[in-house]
Amino acid sequence: MAENSSFPQMPGCTLGGNGVSPGIAIGRAFLLDRAKLKPRGEKIASDQVVLEVERFMLAVASARDELEEIKKKTINSDSSEAVNQHNYIFDVHLLMLKDKMLIENTVTLIREKKINAEWALSLNSEKIIDFFKNMQDAYLRERQSDVAHVSELILRHLSKGEYDSIEKISRGVIIVAHDLSPADTLQLDPGQVKAFVTDLGGRTSHTAIVARSIEIPAVVGAEHATEKINGGDRLIVDGIEGKILVNPSREQLVAYQEKKKQYNTFQAKLLLNRDLPAETTDGFRVALAGNIETPEETESVISHGAANIGLYRTEFLYLNRNTLPSEEEHFLTYKKVIESLPPESAATIRTFDLGADKIAESERFREDSINPALGLRGIRLCLSHLEIFETQIRGILRASHYGKLKIMLPMISGLKEMRQANRII
Repeated sequence: MAENSSFPQMPGCTLGGNGVSPGIAIGRAFLLDRAKLKPRGEKIASDQVVLEVERFMLAVASARDELEEIKKKTINSDSSEAVNQHNYIFDVHLLMLKDKMLIENTVTLIREKKINAEWALSLNSEKIIDFFKNMQDAYLRERQSDVAHVSELILRHLSKGEYDSIEKISRGVIIVAHDLSPADTLQLDPGQVKAFVTDLGGRTSHTAIVARSIEIPAVVGAEHATEKINGGDRLIVDGIEGKILVNPSREQLVAYQEKKKQYNTFQAKLLLNRDLPAETTDGFRVALAGNIETPEETESVISHGAANIGLYRTEFLYLNRNTLPSEEEHFLTYKKVIESLPPESAATIRTFDLGADKIAESERFREDSINPALGLRGIRLCLSHLEIFETQIRGILRASHYGKLKIMLPMISGLKEMRQANRII
């Protein structure tokens, strides 16, 4: 852990990144060891393969135990409601630790290429990450970070690597790290951690989503921040504009103290007025709505003054699993959303918008049944595989008995597709 540094404070400078959680924080830098591991590639003898596979599976089991323990501590602690509503992220990563593409394919590489587990995992995870990088949907594209975090966790258990514990941070600081996993972020205490800055990350990563939920200012994707900031440096983190001021001047400090005061006053006023109708001075009523990725986020959206769920992205139901969601699973998921809303509120559910390549990769269909080059995604994929579409629609229609649900059909390119979908519904 590198809170203090023997290096002299560097002259004031400003670093840029992505402001993913609004707010302004002023404090001292606390460098947290989250450096990316660089696994060493080694060939192994044929008689070592079985032992190497066992070593890999033991590391996977240890990673699973660690996540389960953190999840248990979070649930049993006095964590805020905002933290508890994101405990599903632990389940996402736990599912990934059972995922065929990540785990079984790594084992296959160990056996076929006769290479050590670290090398096999790195090759396999890089392939999966590259796949997500090429996705058009920003939310799905950012799932690459989940793959990276889970792979990094397994690598640490393979290498028996120690790294700084979030629990050891005991006073108000600004964390500076190469990267933070969602599990790291869920353990942050807003009373102790004023903000965080990372070299990596994007706006739709689970880490960013958690930061916004627990209202900790954050700037991610600030390249080389860990190289340019020393432990103990005074920092100003502007999560609104995506700036980090390192060892600011007195004038900058005074200006940002005032900016912080104004921002906090504005936020307090918004919360005070959140139950007032969203209405213009001439009487025009605006219906505010919020978007969600999981049912657990519904409560937060409504508590911040939204009247409806404007878009529920259902892709999460299909990711990181080896089987398709059943009608009952769809029904219970959407029912949970609608029952979390006030009586007159509505939720718009978007039918799944995964690309054909993702479905084919998961081996839920024959490899030759879908040609990704044909551009099958959204409604076109639904119409070409009615069993998936009809299962989801039945779940939505059953849940609509409990409240107001709307259906959004993605990637409609013409009237013919609209009519086909309507006939099925």
